[in-house]
Amino acid sequence: MREFRGFDDPTSHNLLVLERQAESEPYGDHEALQKLLEHLITVVEMLPKPVRDLFPLGNCLIGDIHWNKSPAWCHEHWRSITADIRMGLDRVEAERDRLLSDPVGLADRRQSVGEQILQACRELRTRGHDVEIARRIQRLGAGTEMGGDARELERLFSRKRVADLGVHENEIHRRIAHIEHIAHRYHHR
Repeated sequence: MREFRGFDDPTSHNLLVLERQAESEPYGDHEALQKLLEHLITVVEMLPKPVRDLFPLGNCLIGDIHWNKSPAWCHEHWRSITADIRMGLDRVEAERDRLLSDPVGLADRRQSVGEQILQACRELRTRGHDVEIARRIQRLGAGTEMGGDARELERLFSRKRVADLGVHENEIHRRIAHIEHIAHRYHHR
């Protein structure tokens, strides 16, 4: 397993995601290959430009050609894509010191959804019960446990009568902590 120490959390997370994907074995057919292509392109685009430039993505940019190919072709193409990702990871590892010596270059990346949700959680901890922040987390975390937790936060924040304030506050803090826990792993978008 490669070491990606020194990079910020989202970059390290995404490099580890790519490493896991690079070890994946082909399965399925056209649809599975399409999902792999979409996922890899999305993750690589989340990397800072100097890191992103080390990944050869030519095999990922194939348009819709794979829909007319056999499952065997899709499996072979899958293997060539994962080989390219491994090559990119090797390049990152080899050039790690150079990359880390340029903090401005490493700052050149989009903010991940995980970072946006973590920022919203910090705002909640600072400002207190804010329904609008809970709604923002719902939008950002739609389709995940974070969205469900944020819906529950909105409900808890909107309560007019609370039987036990301590239990109520504990539930709010538990939900926020759970959202933060998941958001730390949600840097690929």
